[in-house]
Amino acid sequence: MGDRQNLAAELDFPEAAIQRIQGCLSPKEAASTVVLSKSWYNAWLSRPLLHFDQRYFPSADGFFSYVRRSLERYHRSYLKLESFSLRMNDSSSHNHATEFIARAVILGATDFNLEFSPPVQEYVLPRELLELESLVRLSAVGCTISGLDVLGPQLKTLSLYKVCIGGAMLFPGDWHTIILDCPGLENLILSDCEGFDVVDVARMLTYVYSVSVIRVGNRPTSKDIPRISFGPFGFFRLTSLLLERLDTDSMLFSNFSVMFPYVKDLTLRHCDGCLDFRISSTSIHYISLAHTQRLKIRLDAPNLVKFKFSGATSIPELSVVSASRKWESDITLSCRRNLRFMWFLELNEFLLSLSTSKITLDIDLLRVWEIERLPNVRPYSKPMVANLMLGGSSLTSDMLGKNT
Repeated sequence: MGDRQNLAAELDFPEAAIQRIQGCLSPKEAASTVVLSKSWYNAWLSRPLLHFDQRYFPSADGFFSYVRRSLERYHRSYLKLESFSLRMNDSSSHNHATEFIARAVILGATDFNLEFSPPVQEYVLPRELLELESLVRLSAVGCTISGLDVLGPQLKTLSLYKVCIGGAMLFPGDWHTIILDCPGLENLILSDCEGFDVVDVARMLTYVYSVSVIRVGNRPTSKDIPRISFGPFGFFRLTSLLLERLDTDSMLFSNFSVMFPYVKDLTLRHCDGCLDFRISSTSIHYISLAHTQRLKIRLDAPNLVKFKFSGATSIPELSVVSASRKWESDITLSCRRNLRFMWFLELNEFLLSLSTSKITLDIDLLRVWEIERLPNVRPYSKPMVANLMLGGSSLTSDMLGKNT
């Protein structure tokens, strides 16, 4: 008994400190801390972060009843919320979601994480959430959102995944254009969203820190690929940029230091339009490029730490003017059909351009039918590869063609 009391005394932290610890744990782990002591139990009952996940309940009715009782208890006890997280699997219970979100708004929540799995495009996020002036963070998955033009001035993070975007936030005309005018927005993530053709981020150039726009999967024609518009001016607070499967301006990265003077992390995957990269920057630390077409890349980045490239048979044309003293390059190639000796010469030149880095090379030969042997040519320089991986298929004598 004495040991138990001593342990409880040792764990008797201030309630705010206990709730901060519980907030760093998963909902299941946080709930398990109630057995530590009475102070941990009381802290969990009054925590400002509520997380409800239908997957942990055997029935939908039981889940809805539990959420409703919890919100009612907070209301009766005059407790305030900071963060409200809701994950629902029942696509036929939209009215419950609207009820819970509205109650969380009344309780003072400013951080909302809402997920509907499988996605339910018929469900539209309630207006009272979007019009919440104190809203700081909104993350939504698998629903429809309309009226982002009314988002409050304090919104810092907007993350939408598998969301159908419509309504007043779309600029009318031949192209459905997303124009966000949120003076406090710092992080924007649009992933696999529908309902728009153009993302205009030009109005965010004075305040946004991070932009990620991803279109998952392939669209049937290039006309259906969303386009991103940055405008003619530079982004002077942007430090992270991720674009995937979008249509970009062919000259977007031709004057990198002017458009993105403080970007540290750049990721560009399978975007149409831009095949020429002239990256001159003292701020860039990480670059990741992926494309199936031949790219032309010029790097003048004295603080570059990591360069990644993922492609198919086409080898980029690369020149490295400067990089950090200890930088790494990670190259992944998924080869197809026949590999001719010219491909190996191009690969050799590409790797020689990376010779000042620690090179990791991963070549997938799963779809290679034949590998042509190199002819007897004059001696040429050979790059040093630190890590080499050949995957997908074993080399056989049938794959090795004859000398030409």
